[in-house]
Formats: sequence, structure tokens, C-alpha cells
Amino acid sequence: MKPDNNYKVGDSAEITHVFTAREVDIFAELSGDKNPVHLDEAYASRTQFKGRIVHGMLVSSLFSTIFGTVFPGEGSIYLGQNLRFTAPVKLGAEVKARVTISAIRPDKPIATFETVCSVGDQVVVSGDAAILLPA
Repeated sequence: MKPDNNYKVGDSAEITHVFTAREVDIFAELSGDKNPVHLDEAYASRTQFKGRIVHGMLVSSLFSTIFGTVFPGEGSIYLGQNLRFTAPVKLGAEVKARVTISAIRPDKPIATFETVCSVGDQVVVSGDAAILLPA
């Protein structure tokens, strides 16, 4: 969180994460999404992906990590999120998640963020989010 709460368009933050098979297995158990493309290597190897892929919603959860702990940080409240899944994420790939303020409402402490996850130069998830900024 910025100490002076003086947010501006263009402010951004990013994190990187490598998803493991264990994390995907736990997410499948918690979410109930047990699609074998995420869990069964033999099955997934016969698909267009040629191996297990990470759940798109698990990848996009990196945005929540940033908003709640990095920027704007504690006290932020997620109001909405639009997502587009544009490429698969393989187990063990390094994912970079970045959020950037694209607009701030003048009447309320609400900001719109561009949200992007990428693996190398490939965008894998994109969208936008509305966040209630901390007081």
C-alpha cells in the first residue's frame, strides 16, 4: 500500500509464481474442478495441451494475491473482475502477474486495474478489475 494513499493512473505491481502439481491438486480438491486435463498426466498428454495444465482460475488468483497483500494491499476490497484465458499454463512454468491502475473514480476510492498474467512474452490471462482502495 502506498503510505500516502496518493494513487495514480499507471501505478502498478507484479509478482511471479511457479505452480506445482501439488498446488493444482489442492486447488482441484478445494474448487471441485477435477477435470483430468489438470490432474491426470496420461489423459492430458493425449489432449491438445500435451500435458497437465494449471486451472485458469488458479492462475488468475495471483491478481487477488497482489491486490490483498502487495498493491494496494491490506484493506483493499475486490469489487469485480473480467478475465480472458488466452493460453494454457503448464506445470512448472513461471507466471508473471501484473496489475496496473487504468482509471480512478473521482467520486469514490475505486480504481480500475488492467490485469495481465504472462509466461515469458505470452499473455495467458488478461482482463480488468475494480478495487475499493483502502482508506
